[in-house]
Amino acid sequence: MFLTELKVRPLDDERHFELTEDLLYYSPLLKKVLTVPKGFDTDCASVPVGFRWLIPFGGRKMKAATLHDYLYRNKVVSRDQADKIFMEAMVAQKVPLWERTIMYYAVRVFGGLFYAE
Repeated sequence: MFLTELKVRPLDDERHFELTEDLLYYSPLLKKVLTVPKGFDTDCASVPVGFRWLIPFGGRKMKAATLHDYLYRNKVVSRDQADKIFMEAMVAQKVPLWERTIMYYAVRVFGGLFYAE
């Protein structure tokens, strides 16, 4: 469950944001709090342009996507764990089942391009 709100400011390209405060998430999987630090740069959901009609920018998934970006970029956990935490966080945020299922399988299939073990 998220312990703080997602607070960001837009960067120049209007698709990237910088956290203005730490984002804290308690992961039942890891049984610990994960911190996405203030100053982290995120796009809040890396949805390819051709799929933005299906998964639009914004909404309940933003916190989970920001956390997932951080886990991938900093290799805080394994890729498999990062993806499971992403799903766990989307469930906590009540992202609709259809949307979280698409997003989860998208990162399982294509995430390896962005996460080098």
